[in-house]
Amino acid sequence: MRTVATILFIACLVLGHSAFADSSLAEARAKITNYEKSLLKASQAMAKQDAEEYQKYNKEAARFLEEGREAFDALVDLKSRDAELLSEYAQVLGHSQDFDLAVEALRRVVEIKPQDTDALLALCRVLMRMGASSAADAEEAVRRALDVLAESGETLHEAVTLLGDLQSSGGAYDLARKNYAKAIEANPGFPAASIGLAALEIREGKLAEGLTRVESLGALSPELSQRMSAVIAGSLSDFERRRRSMQDTPENHYAYAKLLFQAGRADESLFAALHSVKMKNDDHQVWNFIGSVSRILGNSQQAKKAFERSLELEPEQPRTISVLNELNTEQ
Repeated sequence: MRTVATILFIACLVLGHSAFADSSLAEARAKITNYEKSLLKASQAMAKQDAEEYQKYNKEAARFLEEGREAFDALVDLKSRDAELLSEYAQVLGHSQDFDLAVEALRRVVEIKPQDTDALLALCRVLMRMGASSAADAEEAVRRALDVLAESGETLHEAVTLLGDLQSSGGAYDLARKNYAKAIEANPGFPAASIGLAALEIREGKLAEGLTRVESLGALSPELSQRMSAVIAGSLSDFERRRRSMQDTPENHYAYAKLLFQAGRADESLFAALHSVKMKNDDHQVWNFIGSVSRILGNSQQAKKAFERSLELEPEQPRTISVLNELNTEQ
């Protein structure tokens, strides 16, 4: 009887621990889901040029990510054979920009499941984010994925786009353009390939064209929004470093301003937008942009003047009226 009781006791402990682990994992996943929702709301607020909402949801997203990361750290062992959980953990590590650990987790997944193309492509993405020193490993991962996909007959658009990204970052722009076109032909609605083409246009100084392509994508997932910001930042840096020229028009300067803001360079973005209105000062959307960025930078007086000018040009703007009322209340 004692032996049976002992076995039952151990079984209860195991079941209890399993239930606790399941509950903890559900809580960790909920934190990351909330992070993604908040990040999406922040991205939507940025698109609407709503500074207050952007700051609110961006701060909220950072808190959820920190809490989610801590919860996953406590739950996941990198020596585990649970490929699904390791892949999930790698994504969280990528959000936290802990790329070394993310690579370790994904290499473990590929060791467990060598034909897992999702893991190979995820590994490629993380390695690409680590810079030029990891480019060869990233290319090896994406070519392994392409080999597996070719054998299975599945669509190649995602892998081909990543190969284009690698070629673009290595300066093989013509090859990259061909692969982006190939990906779009295979899947016309695939946004990552359009982001790649937009990056090439920005590098070439076709800023308005690049911005139009980016804005035509509509709402993106938080992961793609982050990737787009990083790609735009790199393209702008390359454009500036190579001292490429753009046509000196108010439209181009406004496009430059919006791209700079997407890249996280708010001060320079404001300067470019102000240059645009010096050339042509009757576009209420540019004034709204100036007001929003000024507010983000803490210049309430400049924001107020910009919104007032916008309403002079286009009085029927409920959102701008609301923001201006908020600014007047704050002062």
